[in-house]
Amino acid sequence: MKKTPQILTALLLGSAFASGVFAEEHRPNTPSAEYELEKVLIFSRHGLRSPVEKDPQEMAKYSPYAWAKWDVPSGHLTAKGTVLETYFGQYLGQWLADKGLLTTERCASGEGIFAYANGVQRTIATGQAIVSGAFAGCNVQLQHHGKIGSEKDPIFNTQAHNPSQALIESAKNNVDLTALQQKLAPNYALLSEIIDYKNSPNCLQKGECDLGGKVGEYSIKDGKSVKITGSISTGKKIVSALLLAHYVGKPDAEIANGRVDSQEKWRAI
Repeated sequence: MKKTPQILTALLLGSAFASGVFAEEHRPNTPSAEYELEKVLIFSRHGLRSPVEKDPQEMAKYSPYAWAKWDVPSGHLTAKGTVLETYFGQYLGQWLADKGLLTTERCASGEGIFAYANGVQRTIATGQAIVSGAFAGCNVQLQHHGKIGSEKDPIFNTQAHNPSQALIESAKNNVDLTALQQKLAPNYALLSEIIDYKNSPNCLQKGECDLGGKVGEYSIKDGKSVKITGSISTGKKIVSALLLAHYVGKPDAEIANGRVDSQEKWRAI
């Protein structure tokens, strides 16, 4: 006899890289009709945000062109991001209802539905948008740890904790940064051309004119986030700023002075 469906809808939203691992017991000889969906776990990052810039002048040193202006603070969810996450929530709510998991009774009580976000603006705003779309009119409240941005949530804290030297060396051996640098050389060259890096303050004032010239190094320290320095870090920062402006719908003229003028260039960077 089938069990009555029970749902634990957990919506976890993090601002750092996150991955989920799911274990299943495979029974190839058991008909699928004997299974019944009982629980749903959604593990997501935040929605479309503005670039994260600790120093407002940071990006100015990479290009003579003006960077896109944003109407929200650094790292905050954008208006378009809110709309997109609400759409996703509406789809999610319809899917849960179709599967018989979001009933009128469960909506009224909120029983078995749990939504939790990391304690920064973009993740909390993302969670609020998804909850409002998926559970409109339901007794569901988004949860988070502490005041917004006041302290790090240990659930989403990506710092290294007591890493052994063997673990550090193993991590460093997973990716050949020298080979990666060589592979990305054409992409760095294109990115440098697009942002006119040869006329940037970095090049003209500091003599740092080769955007792809610094092979990355791993930084894995106790109590710190794992990082890769060098051109790959700088390139990621620049590409992120360009892509976010593109995704949010900024005019082409505001993105690298209109120099990303084809889909081929977007794919390459």
